[in-house]
Amino acid sequence: MGICLGNRLRLLRKDENQNDFAARIGVDRTTLSSWETDRREPDLDTLSRIADMFNVSIDWLAGREVTPTVIPVLGTNDFINTATELTADFAIRITGNELVSAGLEAGDIALFKKASDTTQFNQIIAAKLVNETIVCFYSENLKAELLGTIVAIIRHPRLYDTQDLLQNDPKWREIIDLSVANGFTPEQVKRLLEAAAMMKK
Repeated sequence: MGICLGNRLRLLRKDENQNDFAARIGVDRTTLSSWETDRREPDLDTLSRIADMFNVSIDWLAGREVTPTVIPVLGTNDFINTATELTADFAIRITGNELVSAGLEAGDIALFKKASDTTQFNQIIAAKLVNETIVCFYSENLKAELLGTIVAIIRHPRLYDTQDLLQNDPKWREIIDLSVANGFTPEQVKRLLEAAAMMKK
């Protein structure tokens, strides 16, 4: 297994001390220490138990898979466990459609890096406002504590497949053709539809 096993065990342990982590995985501290320094290796049953406890694969423990990124979801006890090496400090599940014009819809998960001095006007941010966390566009007039800036979006599965609609329903293609023929940009069509949806409520 080589040097990767020790590194991966230290990643799983994070800031927890060796005694507590060893007790949690059912071994003594000296055994854990010998694994983390690659002097010894656990047997396959123990590896399997550790992998199951932390929802990782034995291949990951052995260093044959990309390191999963665990990102906490603010306001919950949940976390996002991604198979990619995304670098984000926290996530927020979007609940409303206030930022649909920015591409964020209810059900999406927005990933954020902690706030820095380089936050720019109109960048999507997370901020703490009294007792709630909000997602909004940054402005210098914002009267809230800046928590972070958006780095990625994990899309909530949609109820439809856009490509399938365009290929199999000529009415959708006709609407797009009509919009283009009349000089509408996608943003203009989107705003018209949003306005129509608001009037419908």
